[in-house]
Amino acid sequence: MKAKSTSIRISSIFFDNTDTKVLIKGETFKNHLSYPSEMFISFNELNVLLNYLQKHNPSVLISDLFVEEALGYDYTQTSLDANSLENTSFDRSLFSFTCERKLVRA
Repeated sequence: MKAKSTSIRISSIFFDNTDTKVLIKGETFKNHLSYPSEMFISFNELNVLLNYLQKHNPSVLISDLFVEEALGYDYTQTSLDANSLENTSFDRSLFSFTCERKLVRA
C-alpha cells in the first residue's frame, strides 16, 4: 500500500534582496488533514516551483504576478499573491533532488 504524498497549496511567496531564502505561505495537505504552513526554500527550488506553476497555469504569466517594494536603504521585498492562479497546489516531491527537510523541535 502506497502512502499518499504531502501537497502544498500556495497562498503567497516572499523574498528580499538581502537573504538567500524564499518564504512560501500556504496550506499543507496530507491524507484527510490540512493545516496552515510556511516553508523556506532556496532560489533554485523557487525556479523549479515557478516553472511548475507556469506549466500548470498557461493562461497567466507568472513573472508578471511578482510585486517589488522598495523599503529604503537599498532594501527591496518581492511578493507574489497566488490568489489569481487557478492551480496553486504542488507535491512536496517536486523538490526531491535537493537535501531532505528536517523538522527541528526545541
